[in-house]
Amino acid sequence: MNSTIKYYSFYLLILLGFSCKKDEKEDVNTSLPSIETLGVVSRFGTTAILKGSLIAQGGSDITEKGIVYSTNSKPENQDQKIIIKSKSISLGAYQDTITIDKGLTYYFKAYAINKYGTVYGKEDTLKIGLPSVVISIPFSGNTSWTLSGKIVSDGGGNISESGVFFSDKREGLTEDNKISGSGIDSKGDFSILIPNLQLEKKYYFRPFTRNEKGINLGPIGFFSTPVLDKDSLYQTACLENQMWMKSDLRRSVYNDGSTISKIEIDSNWVKAKEGSYFTTTKRNFLYNSYAIVSPKGLCPPGWKLPNDQDWINLMDPLGGWEVSGTVLKQAGVNSFSASFGGVKDPNGSVRLLDSFGYYWISTTDTNSLNVRSINDLEKGFYLYPVSKGTGASVRCFKEILN
Repeated sequence: MNSTIKYYSFYLLILLGFSCKKDEKEDVNTSLPSIETLGVVSRFGTTAILKGSLIAQGGSDITEKGIVYSTNSKPENQDQKIIIKSKSISLGAYQDTITIDKGLTYYFKAYAINKYGTVYGKEDTLKIGLPSVVISIPFSGNTSWTLSGKIVSDGGGNISESGVFFSDKREGLTEDNKISGSGIDSKGDFSILIPNLQLEKKYYFRPFTRNEKGINLGPIGFFSTPVLDKDSLYQTACLENQMWMKSDLRRSVYNDGSTISKIEIDSNWVKAKEGSYFTTTKRNFLYNSYAIVSPKGLCPPGWKLPNDQDWINLMDPLGGWEVSGTVLKQAGVNSFSASFGGVKDPNGSVRLLDSFGYYWISTTDTNSLNVRSINDLEKGFYLYPVSKGTGASVRCFKEILN
């Protein structure tokens, strides 16, 4: 009897021992960090920028993280491996710059260390191949524009040429319409000057770069040149098949040359029965309804005041009126860049300056007047009815062929 009890007691101890070891192993695994290799940010000359992400630190503080790389696969096991330690040990994505030899392929992994051990991300490769380039437009020009180029990767070879294919037609982006960049610096940055452009025109560009392996093309981009109206120059943005002014109208005359009345006293605004405007303290021009329905022409020749379908055509690709305000408020080369010029009430007072923008919708019926409204807090671009005495901003557009 006693021997049987001893036997089962011994057997139970063995089971408990295995169980404890299993639990201990699970505790170690869950205590290790979690790391991810995110790939190559750039490669140019003898340097490359590689990216990783520390997802979780595990059961103790991180003592080290970084990139391990080698010219052979499984860099963590190689005698010739190189370890780049990151300066920061916080959670999230990080980038490290490594030194390389041109013409070689490298293998790399992100890694992290805590007191329970070292963890590596999946292996990635810094390959020899075609180069790549991106183009940005740092500022808007008039008839001369400067594009900024950056060689993201030289492919491990020698860059022989970089630039853009440039045309006023998408189908014209070919070698026949090539503009080479100049002044490639040690970081792969260069610039491209494009002179003698026409006003009120949409242009396309496509970046390219070459090395010994061949040519590589970047994505197609575009921009549009300004419109000159009287003494005012308006930057433009191309959105779908529409070209919009990027700032509100600042006109004091109609297309026929006759003057739009400027009103400075609130009581005169209340009594006005002809096309008029008021300028706010921030130089926003607010026009009354008589100005927007005038047959004399408020927008420049070839441009028009949008009806509500035109506004809808602008909003629909951006998600519709409920959310498009978020994008329409953004600034950028091809952005609407909505402003908050406020509204002038029929009693002559100005409200909501710097927080709301109200834009006229064209109409031929002065008994049915509407505006589109945008504000600095909400996502929408809202439709509101207004009365004849209201003063609101004007944004002009023209239809173009893509």
